[in-house]
Amino acid sequence: MDKELQKQLQLTTEDLRFAHFISNRVEETAATGEFLEATEWEGGDEWIRAQFKDYLQSLMASVLAEDNNLLEAFNIHFVNAWKSTHNYKVWRNTVQQLEDVIPGHPYQGGVTLNDVKLQLARSERGRKINAAVDLAGKTVGEALTSAKSFVSSWWSNKSPTDTQPPTEDGGT
Repeated sequence: MDKELQKQLQLTTEDLRFAHFISNRVEETAATGEFLEATEWEGGDEWIRAQFKDYLQSLMASVLAEDNNLLEAFNIHFVNAWKSTHNYKVWRNTVQQLEDVIPGHPYQGGVTLNDVKLQLARSERGRKINAAVDLAGKTVGEALTSAKSFVSSWWSNKSPTDTQPPTEDGGT
């Protein structure tokens, strides 16, 4: 794939948070059976459309603000590529401003451990690291269980005199 196209299609941390939020909510709703008869339940089609509408309006408000710091969260390479299209030119000539829309990515914020996990899960190297961490976690867990069993067994096999504190004369 073209390297410039790869840059343009790279999801940002904020985009991954957005996608993760939507997919988790849809999965939770499906798992709990929270479906309502109406179409406006969280995780439903209308709800998903509303999430994307908010996302796109935030993107457009950020473009209008002409602040590269805000646009970084949407992938500046994508935004710059969009700005060179006919679609952008038509939109820019018809829109004056987006009232009541705050510029900035709806999922902007500091990087968390969960963000690192999302980034790792998207790469082959990350999947290998996650597998190694899982294996290490299982191994450590098994070692701790074995050590606990050993200590419990050792403690229960001690005679009652072994567990009493020494007396003042040094005996038991």
